[in-house]
Amino acid sequence: MTPRHSPHDGRDRPGADRDDAASPREGLGTGTDGDIPLIGEALGPLERRLRAGLTAEADTITPHHRLDAILAAAHASEGAGRASAARRWLAPAAAAAAVAAIAVGIWATNRPPEGSLVPTAPTRSTSQPPTPTPTGSTSVPTATATTSAPTATGSASPSAPPPPTPGVVQLPVYFTGPLTAGSARHGLFREFTTATTAPADKALAAVQRAMQVPPGASYRDLWRGRQALAVTASATAITVHLSGPADTATAAEGRFAVQQLVWTATAAVGRGNLPVTFVVDGSTLVATGQPSSRAYIRPTSEIDVATLLAPLWVDSPARGQRLTAGTAVKVSGQASTFEANVQWEVLRGTTSVATGSTTASAGAPARGGFSFSAPALPAGAYVVRVFEVSMANGSLFAEQRIPITVG
Repeated sequence: MTPRHSPHDGRDRPGADRDDAASPREGLGTGTDGDIPLIGEALGPLERRLRAGLTAEADTITPHHRLDAILAAAHASEGAGRASAARRWLAPAAAAAAVAAIAVGIWATNRPPEGSLVPTAPTRSTSQPPTPTPTGSTSVPTATATTSAPTATGSASPSAPPPPTPGVVQLPVYFTGPLTAGSARHGLFREFTTATTAPADKALAAVQRAMQVPPGASYRDLWRGRQALAVTASATAITVHLSGPADTATAAEGRFAVQQLVWTATAAVGRGNLPVTFVVDGSTLVATGQPSSRAYIRPTSEIDVATLLAPLWVDSPARGQRLTAGTAVKVSGQASTFEANVQWEVLRGTTSVATGSTTASAGAPARGGFSFSAPALPAGAYVVRVFEVSMANGSLFAEQRIPITVG
């Protein structure tokens, strides 16, 4: 059917079988009786054209960063003609689709991996979307973890640990001395002393003390003029470096000289009965009858220990210690005596001011601990004496004397 033209506005009227051109007015056509809404099946051709137009337009859209261009096209002048007018009708839908596509693309790109705690950059309200942050650790400055905030496990360039600070340490020291004044029988006596030294140098300090007889003591000076230069210890051995051999005349004296350093070094190291080797400058002997080519250990049997160690030790108070006047004097030590009997007295000069006896926790040949308290003493210089008397004839068998000051 040939279309007719309305004398009113010149727009096409639809025929019975012809799709009308797209009208600027949504869903309306014209007829001989004026503008009449198209209803029912008459809307089918228009619907098909609209669908085709939308589909074709959507196929040309590739989501990318053209939001400004799309908005500008949507607001173009209405004088661009019939084709431009049709596209103008489609522009809002196309713009909405493009904006949605861009938003989905930005969200998908910037979304962190599931379970990630790395924050994404905030969305910027500009025509260019923010550059997406790649998945990984680049959004977190690595310097924060390696240099600016080092953890307890260290940093990228750990420095050497500072040297240990010297402190006051207690040293177990062994000396060789007669069991009684003027006796030919000798034994090792243990005393505790203090020194200001780094923990790593504790063994060296102890051995050096063992080679120097305390003033006023009756111990033998078997290391006169010699020095301990170094003491090194591993998990399996101890090495003592000496400036020269001991000043001994017999093999018996040599045995005591070596053993007093062996007992001192192993006690200071504190790792059990480790073998001790000696490096002696200018000599192949450590002492008379004691070559430097062999290792030495503490004897382990009770009988051997009993023949080497003195029967009585006073561990506390220490030699020369100052005690508070008017308080009881508490004494403790070790003993290896007949039936564990220990006798004691406190001397002021040659006068005995307090006496008593006690029992050790074990008798000879084993060693046991003992303790007792002497009465409070006025200010002055005293000597704490522990001793053992022979059960055969009542003679003095062994003793140790420790001078103290009360004040």
